Amino acid sequence: MLDISSAGHLTAGDESLSGAIRELKEELNLDVKPEELQFIKTLKRHSKYTSTFINNEFDDLYILRTTKSMDDMKYQEEEISEIFFVPYKEFKSMVENKKEDLLRHEEEFEILFNLFDKEFDK
Repeated sequence: MLDISSAGHLTAGDESLSGAIRELKEELNLDVKPEELQFIKTLKRHSKYTSTFINNEFDDLYILRTTKSMDDMKYQEEEISEIFFVPYKEFKSMVENKKEDLLRHEEEFEILFNLFDKEFDK
């Protein structure tokens, strides 16, 4: 399945920015400075799987704009089977056409489209 490029959970006392930097290093071998990440939004999630298993979480979304190439990225094989570049317009088309192997993150997709449409739909 196709999914977001990097994500993770925080440990006690961790801040989301340091967690994002850690996950980018672990999953894609990218060394990122805090000022390189742009905070986008915090999403509040609530899921009730059973009467006793309730998941409440906050998801902080960041964007990394980089000139690094795919060759600069060495993915964590235990968590990722493959990485590849998808141009923005092609990605948007994948979402709009409900590409079967694309995991759905509707709220995140809407945020990305609102953020990038003016920039990439010129």
